[in-house]
Amino acid sequence: MLFSTLRKLDRTDRHIPEYDLQSLQKDNFLGPGAGSRFYDNRYIFCPIDIVEDGNLKLEDGWRLPFLAGRSEACGSGGFGKVTKEVIAARHYRSKGVLHSTEKSVARKLFKSKPDYERELFNLRVLRECDGQNARIVLPLATITIGSQFNILFPLAKMDLDRFLEGELLPPAKCDMNELLEELISLAGALAHLHSGLGYNIHGCHTDLKPANILVYMKQDTSPRPQIGKWMITDFGLSIISCVERRGGGDGLPMESVTETMTQLQRMRGPYQAPGVCHGLGISRSSDI
Repeated sequence: MLFSTLRKLDRTDRHIPEYDLQSLQKDNFLGPGAGSRFYDNRYIFCPIDIVEDGNLKLEDGWRLPFLAGRSEACGSGGFGKVTKEVIAARHYRSKGVLHSTEKSVARKLFKSKPDYERELFNLRVLRECDGQNARIVLPLATITIGSQFNILFPLAKMDLDRFLEGELLPPAKCDMNELLEELISLAGALAHLHSGLGYNIHGCHTDLKPANILVYMKQDTSPRPQIGKWMITDFGLSIISCVERRGGGDGLPMESVTETMTQLQRMRGPYQAPGVCHGLGISRSSDI
């Protein structure tokens, strides 16, 4: 009986994530005052570990293991903001191995749950499809803390908007053959999204523009300047569906098209397809 009672009262550090406020405030534990303070500061005693390809869900009060003072704004849009964050050493796990050094990532923090869930759904389809394309950016991890919705991505050098402004290389130093290779790779990624996801599955990005194409630096030992590796990102407005659900001629369900059309018309810009601007509908040709 005594042994059984002790097991139920196992209050070692490994159970910190499991304690709720009510149990911590009990008189036979920490009491009302100390229990409340401990509950608000649990993240200090038990920091979160981020696991690659993981989908972590926690209640309010927990904090991500980002180093204070190292956050940098990367951009923002209609659905949230993107920042550069640095994960503390020994709090990022990849392929079962805990990283002993800091890791920089891009954090996309969403304003609303529906926006987060829509992009998460599209990213899951892209990850789980029959074939993968190396020029589509997939997430490192997804994390929900209460009403805070986060997707972590590999950190890019910059987006294509900034590249075209000469922030990486002046135009005169850009090799034309390399530029053509990157454009061909982007076209291949777009073709994969449109018709390479699997049997009867069609995709449409709907918001393709230089700001949604990221530039990653290649692991290249060549002394010549490089233009980087260009990859497509931001699938929050993308439509991915089975042909059987088609509501028009392009394998896109009408309810998703209607919702996305409304959002795109609110977010007009110089790279939006003319047909979208005039309310004529969305198709894969809208991406081109």
